[in-house]
Amino acid sequence: MVFEKNKETIYDLLRIQTASDFVDVFDMDRDGFLNEDEQILIFSLIKTKMQLLARELCNILEYQMFKELMREVRQLEQDIVEYQDELRKNIQEKQLTEYVKIGDEKLKEFYDDWERHFTEFENESLQKIEDLKMEHEMQMEALN
Repeated sequence: MVFEKNKETIYDLLRIQTASDFVDVFDMDRDGFLNEDEQILIFSLIKTKMQLLARELCNILEYQMFKELMREVRQLEQDIVEYQDELRKNIQEKQLTEYVKIGDEKLKEFYDDWERHFTEFENESLQKIEDLKMEHEMQMEALN
């Protein structure tokens, strides 16, 4: 598990001691697992913590460490943006697929409904034709 491998670092950064506490803190929708947005939240929090530490380094005149830490912050920001782009693309593709599926179902319902209407109309028309033929035959007999 990721938490167990990085337990000390997570404790140093966030003061969270157990995996269940970790999930409790970041599981915003309380579904028991961390979705993509909640994972981004974790990295954003870590980035913010790194920025605060970098600012403190600058305050105590540790400019080289500040510079190195800010380089890592910028890299983490890039990673977060790339992950968000991938996440949004996946969500968009999933939604588009769902919309197409819904549209196909609605189109099928439309065709089925109108096919039923046309079949009913055709049956009514054929029945009227049969009725007219019978009436015509009866009139012809009456004339003869």
